[in-house]
Amino acid sequence: MAEVPVARCGSGRFGRLVGRGASALLLAVLSALVFSAGAFADARYSSVVTAVKPVEPGVKLTVLGSDSQMRLANYGSKVVTVLGYKGEAVGRVLPDGTVQVNLASPSYWLNLERSGGSSIPATAYAKAIPVWKEVNRTGVLVWHDHRMHWMGPSPPSAVKDAAKRTRVVDYVIPIRVGASAGTISGTLWWLGDPKGAPLTPFIILAGVALLGAVGVLAIRRRRGKNADSDETRR
Repeated sequence: MAEVPVARCGSGRFGRLVGRGASALLLAVLSALVFSAGAFADARYSSVVTAVKPVEPGVKLTVLGSDSQMRLANYGSKVVTVLGYKGEAVGRVLPDGTVQVNLASPSYWLNLERSGGSSIPATAYAKAIPVWKEVNRTGVLVWHDHRMHWMGPSPPSAVKDAAKRTRVVDYVIPIRVGASAGTISGTLWWLGDPKGAPLTPFIILAGVALLGAVGVLAIRRRRGKNADSDETRR
């Protein structure tokens, strides 16, 4: 009986595909890390939504990651639009669940980095005609907003005791619900200094490294097993 060819994980086309798959997965994780870098939370703070006006059925605002991002869910019957730092539309959620961001909004570009250091294209300015880009159709808009967190690296002057919970500032983010002007009101709190470096970036980096190591180890093990099988057949 003729010997049936065995697909090898460690060599040949299949091995290359496995290697490429592991590399692609690692690259995807690294890309997610890069693009979410501006949204890292500062565990010393807590940003809390206290009120949303006007009250609209199906519209809910929550904070993600202590002070990292604002989440707008709109399952109502009106368009809900978030306004930027100069009063321009920066993002909106339509009643059919379509989520859009305005690429002509300077606030959109500033929100890409937590420190606000992003460069703004010449085509983006407060009075520019909106250039809407569809993000998804989930009915949920998530964005970083500098009004909801403390911009400086040092604690604010309101914090007299680093170990004591302290109200830092009350903030307002303007919105439109249909044709009506509205607001997202919130409060930023200082929770205390954990006496150490922020752990979130290092945890994610460790996860990326672990993922890459596991992928390489799995490929090497498969190569070893296939090599043993080859020796046995010989």
